[in-house]
Amino acid sequence: MSLLIWSAMKRAHELGLKFDLDGVYTSGTARFLSGFGGRIKIRLAVKRSAGLLNVYRGLKFKPKQDHEFFT
Repeated sequence: MSLLIWSAMKRAHELGLKFDLDGVYTSGTARFLSGFGGRIKIRLAVKRSAGLLNVYRGLKFKPKQDHEFFT
């Protein structure tokens, strides 16, 4: 795998292209790829998560309590 990535990086350099290693999500992969050098850039990822949004809405919404139900 290392030789394949290194060969692709060299070929991209020969062609005057940038070789983007986008998609690093674990620290192990980051350590492996950092051995090739280059500049590290942080990219933000957006993930749709209706479940968390519903939890947030549930916590934010607090209905008024009718005291008649509790007496």
